[in-house]
Parts: sequence; structure tokens; C-alpha cells
Amino acid sequence: TRNVARREVLPVPPKIRRVRGTSTGLRVTLRLPAGLEPADLTAASERLRHAWGVHSVTIAETKPGYVQLRMTGYDVLRRVRMPRTARPEGLAVPVALREDGTAFVRDYRKVPMALTLGANNSGKSVYQRNLIKGLAALPVALVGIDCKRGVEQSAYAPRLSALVTTPDEAAALLDVLVSEMGERFDLLSAHGVSDMWDLPERLRPVPVVVLVDEVAELFLISSKKDEERRERIVTALIRLAQMARAVGIYLEVCGQRFGSELGRGATMLRA
Repeated sequence: TRNVARREVLPVPPKIRRVRGTSTGLRVTLRLPAGLEPADLTAASERLRHAWGVHSVTIAETKPGYVQLRMTGYDVLRRVRMPRTARPEGLAVPVALREDGTAFVRDYRKVPMALTLGANNSGKSVYQRNLIKGLAALPVALVGIDCKRGVEQSAYAPRLSALVTTPDEAAALLDVLVSEMGERFDLLSAHGVSDMWDLPERLRPVPVVVLVDEVAELFLISSKKDEERRERIVTALIRLAQMARAVGIYLEVCGQRFGSELGRGATMLRA
């Protein structure tokens, strides 16, 4: 018999694949060894921050087995500077800066419908203004629903194809959008395709982004006669949210709260 000496199993460190400097710090791409997960590095990010003497370290998985360490040398949110490469194109709009120095991009082809909720002073209005500013440079139709009498969106009225400021006007506008959705589906059916982007460019309708501010105002009623209007609004919003993506109509809904307390249909739209 032969004695086999037991070797101590030593941890295998990640392999550095790329180091790249940025205007805010460093980006380091690592290949993870077997048994090491991105969550392990995330748990150690605070220790890495102290060890390297940087403002923050965030971990992002770029593909299976690879992560990127994003190190920022200062608080990038104190003085926001968007990356030079962050420009609106297609239906993608950079609207905010993350704490790791990368841009948050709102891409309607990837996420056609969005519900953004937050309390007062949480940044919803700034987000929506940046979104409108970015979309204004693109070949899209913008439709605004601002039931705060237009105080948020009226400044952009020259660029908006339509702007309504009361629930009654919103109900009428949503009916028009549902009708437009039906006509676009007829166009898809006539050409044997299931998505607007499969149409030839000369036949493709203009994409429409519907910007809804303070969505709760569309659901609240003060008297029984408002119930019919509310039902029209709820039905139209749900139909658009369920089907309009295929025909290039996208919803961007903002508000402070949105749940079952707003009545029937609210949670269905949120889902």
C-alpha cells in the first residue's frame, strides 16, 4: 500500500481578464473560479471598498462565470455627469445616473410598459422630464396625461402630440388610443406579421409613448356619476397594457401610490 499525503485545499482567486480606466474610476473584469459566485463578491464589496480606498464598489455579472467590479473614486451623484456615450437612439433613452457611474437607460423595446412609484421629492418629476427630453429627439409621438392641471407636462406641450389635464379628457384620449391600437392590429394582420417592427419601414407606424403622471387621479371618483368614466379609463389602460406593445404603443405611468385601495382594476394594471 502507498500512503497518499493529503494536500491542503487552497482557495483559487479570480483571474483578472481586463482592467479599464473610466472618468469615474476603474472597471475590472474577473473570471470566477468554480465554487465562487457573484454574490460572494457582492458580500465583500464593502471590504473591497475600504481596502482600495475608493468611494464605492459595485458588482455586476456580465455573463456566466464573469463579473465586473465597478469602482468609483468619488460620489458621482453629487455632481451628475452623464457618460459621453449615453445618447438616445432607437427607443432607448438614458435618463439617470447610477451610483456606479453607469447610465440607467429606459429601453421601450426591452421593457415596453413601466410603472414608477415614489413619494413626494423622490425624483419622479425629474425622471419624467429627462425622459421627455430624451424622447423629444427621437422619431416618436408623445402623448401626455397630466391630471394636475398640466403643471408637470404643459411646458413640453409643443413637442407633445396630445396633452390632457382632466380625467374626462383622459378617458376620451384613451378611447382614441385603443381605437388606434385596433387599426394597427388590422395593419399587422393584413401583412401577416405579429409585431410592428416586422413591417417594412415605409409601412411602419410611428411609435407612441403615453406618459401618465399621478395615475391615481384617473381612478379616484367623487360621485356616482364618475364611475362610468372610471370604468372606461380602467378598461382602456388594461387593454393598452396587455396588447399595445406589439403595435408600438408604450405606457410610462408614474404616481405616488397604486394598489387595491384605488378600487377595481388597479391591481390588474399593476400586474
